[in-house]
Amino acid sequence: MEQLDGTFEEINFFDRNKYVDTILRCVFQNAKSRRIVFSSFDPDTCVLLRLKQNKYPVLFLTTGESLLPNDYSDPRASKASMGISFVNFADLLGIDIDSKFILQHPELIKDIKKSGQVLFCWGEDNNDSNVINQLRQSGVDGIIYDRIDRFKGTKENVFKIEKRLKDSTVLQPVDGEVNVDEMNNCSTSLSESDFSEPNT
Repeated sequence: MEQLDGTFEEINFFDRNKYVDTILRCVFQNAKSRRIVFSSFDPDTCVLLRLKQNKYPVLFLTTGESLLPNDYSDPRASKASMGISFVNFADLLGIDIDSKFILQHPELIKDIKKSGQVLFCWGEDNNDSNVINQLRQSGVDGIIYDRIDRFKGTKENVFKIEKRLKDSTVLQPVDGEVNVDEMNNCSTSLSESDFSEPNT
């Protein structure tokens, strides 16, 4: 990805399509019953991961907002508000923001939740139990940190959150009547047989 100073993060680029297909092929062949969440700082990679499969949720990684020379020039990756809108547009599970940024802008938690997204946080600060507790109390859904055995708490599993969110979008009966045809055709209600293999 291009950075604000005009340079690129990498000199040798992979074709995104082939890159994502290779990752998906490996995951589908080897994941078995493991629970997996895909995430990337590259918004276009997130879109490809979402469009090429629907078995594993996808999160968009971002630092929030900053104007350091090595930050990304793509506004979806460099502005929190654009990232939140992008996640809704791309139909991703949620956003994964640097915990420093979330702690400095706690009002974003409400905005993210209001948009129906799942919120994860990552960052060095998450290796502090006080920060973990503060993020939990603020309503963050997932916290990425080292030494999970030391800090693990009880929080609803992200896969259960995704299922609950999808189930809540299924058409509800009106005045006690259920339209079976509409419910059978509802694309947001997924079953195990709906999970597709990656396109190659």
